[in-house]
Amino acid sequence: MLRFDNILQSSGSDRHAILDSFGRTNTLMMVYGLTALIMFYMSTGAMNYPTFLLSVSLIGFCFGGFLALFPSVTA
Repeated sequence: MLRFDNILQSSGSDRHAILDSFGRTNTLMMVYGLTALIMFYMSTGAMNYPTFLLSVSLIGFCFGGFLALFPSVTA
């Protein structure tokens, strides 16, 4: 199975992940901050179905970032 990062490496692209650019701890703090802002908006802002779906999707994206970052931060 061909993965997307293998395609980028084989094409000679010098794209880097956020983790590579900012560092593990800084990336983790950015994800925490984004999650906090979204949850604050969800508790105080005007919420309808599309904004709810967007908010929940972004929080899910952040939780995926937590799962990816914690092993490298705690090692």
